[in-house]
Order: sequence, then structure tokens, then C-alpha cells
Amino acid sequence: MPWCLERSWDRGSCQLSLGGSEAQAIAIEIEKMKASRPLTHDLLKSALETFAIQVTEVVINNMVEGVFFAKLALRLRKPRRGN
Repeated sequence: MPWCLERSWDRGSCQLSLGGSEAQAIAIEIEKMKASRPLTHDLLKSALETFAIQVTEVVINNMVEGVFFAKLALRLRKPRRGN
């Protein structure tokens, strides 16, 4: 059964339907819990942090058979001294 994630902004709202595993991954992050193994998004987050890359924008540009597709805008942050 899909879960619904909804958030309202001054200019409108965003509503997404999530599967159980996606909802669980969000709950793990919100509750600051530790998963038994790294999840896909954990690996992406780790790679972005390692290479000092910041996500500046996410644009959902397509949906095919209930799967969202998006483009990410990325920016290289200034490297810290010693790295």
C-alpha cells in the first residue's frame, strides 16, 4: 500500500506517493536510526560528501508507469584545506 508524503508551501503543494521501502528509508533518516546496511541513497550521499558536491536543485521532469524521473543540479563546493 503506498504512503503519501505531502508538504504545503506558500506557492502550492507537493504530494508524492511512496512505497513502503521509501517511506521506511525516510523514517530511518528522520528518526536518526541506523540501517543494518547502507541504502542506495546513503551511498549517493556519501559520494557527494566525499567529493564536496552540493545538490542545488531537483527537478522532477517525467513520470513513466508510476516512476518519477528527475534531473539534479549539482555544484562543486570549495574543498576544505587538507583534503
